[in-house]
Amino acid sequence: MSRISKNVNIPYTELNYYRYALCKKIAITNILLQNTKYLHNIDTIYDVMAGVGISGKIFLKYFPNSTIFLNDISKECVNVLCSIPQFINKQIQITNQDCFSLELPKVVDLIFIDYNSFTCNECSKVAKERIYQLKQWLVKNKSKLNWVLISDTYVFSLKFQKDKTNNSQKFSDYKLKFENVLNLKIIAVSCYKNNDCCLFLCKINEFV
Repeated sequence: MSRISKNVNIPYTELNYYRYALCKKIAITNILLQNTKYLHNIDTIYDVMAGVGISGKIFLKYFPNSTIFLNDISKECVNVLCSIPQFINKQIQITNQDCFSLELPKVVDLIFIDYNSFTCNECSKVAKERIYQLKQWLVKNKSKLNWVLISDTYVFSLKFQKDKTNNSQKFSDYKLKFENVLNLKIIAVSCYKNNDCCLFLCKINEFV
């Protein structure tokens, strides 16, 4: 289910996602600006689930000299990406592929993996397959990855806890689980203002 609509029959490109987009913009901007000591030398960015270009515009703003790859498996989303004036330039490359079949360049300085819904706490068969797929892909490409930015929706579940006194500890425990499951080290966190999602800026564990 999308974080921004309970009606799964509405195409993503037709959703009213203004509030979601605003929260996403703020969260991405915060994590970029608060971690310039890590992200000061970014030549290549891969937004593998680029959607309608919300994150792509931010990457272009803060990394105007970087090569930016925007990919989405949805043809509708790709059509939107191709229609955005800012993306019609030599440094932007737009593709329409399953992100886990992508052949990465030699090194990707920053890769953004933005699921509509993802948490390592999910127990369904589909969720477990998604986690396994991501883990295998990270292992396969670890020599080509520098910084990994992943959206995670665990914090969304904390919003509905009647007793919120232990939420901070639960979130800390979850971050450890996330690191262990995906073999990543969380370096920084930026939560959406509406607490529907958070961003984890990570390194592959062997590189920390």
